[in-house]
Amino acid sequence: MLADDEEVESSTADDTYDMLADLAEHKMNVNTATREDLERLPFLTEGQVMDIMEYADRYGPLRSVAELSLVRSLDVVRCRLLSFFVYAGERHVQEGGPRLDSLLSHGHHELTAAVRIPFYDRRGDRDGYLGPKYKHWLRYRFGSGRRLEAGITASQDAGEPFFAGRNKAGYDFYSFYVVARDMGRLRTVAAGRFKARMGMGLVMNSDYSFGKSFALSSLSHTGNTLRAHSSRTEANYLQGVGATVALSRHAELTALVSHRLIDATLNADSTSVKTILTTGYHRTDSEMERRRNTSQTTAATSLALRYGGVHVALQGVVATFGRRLLPDTSAVFRRHYPMGRTFANGSLSYSYSSPRLTVAGETATGSSGGLATLNTVQLSPLAELTLTLIQRYYSYRYNAIHASSFSDGGSINNEHGLYAGITWAASPSLRLSAYTDYARSPWPRYQVCLPSTSWDNVLSAVYMRGAFSLSARYRLRMRQRDDDHHAALVDRNEHRARLAVTWRRTGWYSTTQADMSVYSSDGQSRGWMVSQSCGLSWRRLMADAMVAYFDTDSYDSRVYMYERGLLYAFSFPVLYGEGIRYAVRLRCDVSPALMLMAKYSVTDWFDRSHTGSGLQQVDRSSTPVAELQLRWRL
Repeated sequence: MLADDEEVESSTADDTYDMLADLAEHKMNVNTATREDLERLPFLTEGQVMDIMEYADRYGPLRSVAELSLVRSLDVVRCRLLSFFVYAGERHVQEGGPRLDSLLSHGHHELTAAVRIPFYDRRGDRDGYLGPKYKHWLRYRFGSGRRLEAGITASQDAGEPFFAGRNKAGYDFYSFYVVARDMGRLRTVAAGRFKARMGMGLVMNSDYSFGKSFALSSLSHTGNTLRAHSSRTEANYLQGVGATVALSRHAELTALVSHRLIDATLNADSTSVKTILTTGYHRTDSEMERRRNTSQTTAATSLALRYGGVHVALQGVVATFGRRLLPDTSAVFRRHYPMGRTFANGSLSYSYSSPRLTVAGETATGSSGGLATLNTVQLSPLAELTLTLIQRYYSYRYNAIHASSFSDGGSINNEHGLYAGITWAASPSLRLSAYTDYARSPWPRYQVCLPSTSWDNVLSAVYMRGAFSLSARYRLRMRQRDDDHHAALVDRNEHRARLAVTWRRTGWYSTTQADMSVYSSDGQSRGWMVSQSCGLSWRRLMADAMVAYFDTDSYDSRVYMYERGLLYAFSFPVLYGEGIRYAVRLRCDVSPALMLMAKYSVTDWFDRSHTGSGLQQVDRSSTPVAELQLRWRL
């Protein structure tokens, strides 16, 4: 799993998973992949990207993906990850061509449809929600190798009106996009709805987000990225046009302009915005009133110079809202929230990469004042050993509307921190890693009335040999929160541990996993879970099954587990209380063009007669759900 456990509940988790699923479904040819292509794989460091390209140049085209294990900087974990995203094809074959007619004639069509059917009613389904209880979506994609992709995604959340009310056009959300790459000097052009990242994300990053363990890999990628917004996430995207143009062999220019409507809660005067909303839910009359009731216009540019391993870039971003942002600042922690209509930010990013050393950073400021700087050093004195150091300083006065990068608190302000990590491939089969991350917030935060600190520590080990793999992980996270009187801070400590054993052979796999969590503050809360999953594949049929028993004292000691779901569908249940969860997934590749998939999952709680609250409350202790999916390719 690329994300840390608690980050599966973040607003970017679905979009991140969708991006990875799309890369896995449309693998790249490692023998023709460019540096920019490999940098799209977020678990590869800058040095590993350089090593892969150097190996392919020195020893000729790879005959199989297994040959990547000979790249010394790639450990067994990343080699296995790469097998899901790349293949070894003929080097001389150019997929498509630079001409539009050639791209269109070499293209492939793909249509995917899915529906989620709950066999229960929420209170809102009976009285409160404007639409039916079924969640469904459609996705059409046209692709011509790596050079051209275009498509449209339409999605509907449960409870939203469908071909009714304010959704007379059918679905509640549509996303359309066109992205072309390597068209002469035009490196990338994106139109419609797209994602963008510049530098290390201190002024612009609407792209993917990961937990600390894997965010380190992509931090050293200081180049600019434009990609399609093909997921069903209704926030954190751009709408307009963006392009990256090669000015010369060593210089490139990226520019974009975006205008879109966003959801917001307005103040009583209806002329200013109290809160920007990102959930994308439009199920009730009040949620409909907040739907797309203001606008956001963004212009950004970046001039980047690259010579050998040295990369320097200047970024600038201006964001303007249709209504003035005027949050309620009566609470101290909101005192420095963004206020106004126009926000400007600029930054300088820089990096140096060599086979053994990578140094990267970005320093930014903006019209709201304050400074943000993020700097990393990754040193590999041996091919098997990587040392990482990350320093960040985000002023509590710094605000950047489109910023997203490495942090402990989730935002790029009010945090000073230092991270130190080590990864050691002790043998071809054993990989050990650890990190410690200390952060301080000099200004109060939500539920933290005073300046506070946090300390995050992780130890992990992965052993793989043949069909057998064993992974172990322990995390200790110490944070400060308000006491019951909101007058002082108390320590909040979380212990989480996981042990998993997997057997994997051609045609089947089996994983047994045990999880433990302990939360302590004024009192103590404990939780644990044991789970078993297995899968079989035979000819055109694949089947997966999973069962888990969990028992936690409260939500604070909740447990997490990965569960195989439908294509492009994030499935990582968060479980608390006492109960059992089980799921079965079946897939049939009817033909090379047609795939059918079905999943049935149930959570049974033993300690309650209902789940959820408010309009989401289900007046029963069991929540069975069926999901169906069809994919057609041509």
